[in-house]
Amino acid sequence: MECDRGGDIEFRSDGSSTNIQAEGIRSLGAVGIQQAATDGPLSARSAPLQQGTTYLIQLSRGKVLLRVVAVRGGSPGGRGRTPRPTVDPSQTPTAGGGATVVLLLEWRLIPE
Repeated sequence: MECDRGGDIEFRSDGSSTNIQAEGIRSLGAVGIQQAATDGPLSARSAPLQQGTTYLIQLSRGKVLLRVVAVRGGSPGGRGRTPRPTVDPSQTPTAGGGATVVLLLEWRLIPE
């Protein structure tokens, strides 16, 4: 799955792992979004997306804290992966009928 629509944040998945990409990103670990630090360098441009992790992300117009509440998905057939959730296909496009990944995210914009 690729979200290449010119946005500030992109998610890429091959069905077994998902990465988050942005102008600048730093994983803050399993910290709550209200307690997360909002200072420090954001030199990475990509990070593996992990459930329960909070990320500090540089956008074109500021910063955002993004917490991954849940990751659901996998490839057809499963083979030891999380079962593919039931999703309305008109709302969740897939690349070539491959993997479907559903993300539940929490975010907070950081005022400049």
